[in-house]
Amino acid sequence: MTSATRESTAANHGHLKAAEIIQSGQPVYRGSLIRYSRRCGSPRCKCARGELHQGWALSVSVEGKTQVVYIPDELRREVAAGLRRHEQLSELIEQISKADTRKLRTRARRNKKRTEKQS
Repeated sequence: MTSATRESTAANHGHLKAAEIIQSGQPVYRGSLIRYSRRCGSPRCKCARGELHQGWALSVSVEGKTQVVYIPDELRREVAAGLRRHEQLSELIEQISKADTRKLRTRARRNKKRTEKQS
């Protein structure tokens, strides 16, 4: 198998895997899952004595501004899986882009050689 064939196969596999993730209909989340601690403000609450309330949130930058979305405990695993899917898609897109750029470079060189021969 030539390197060009391997690159083409890798790019095709990347396309198929990315399409599979997208077509699954499962959520894809960009950002970070963070654990936070806070006080509620009630002077009678345990948090007033230092035992802070804890929770989960999705932190994501949108148009240069950080947005934080509260995540109930029962949704934490789903959000974590969505973040992993985003990471997988990002890696696949990078692989596809590299393979496609190598193929473009090869095509451009062949085209240049053809035009030089015709001159």
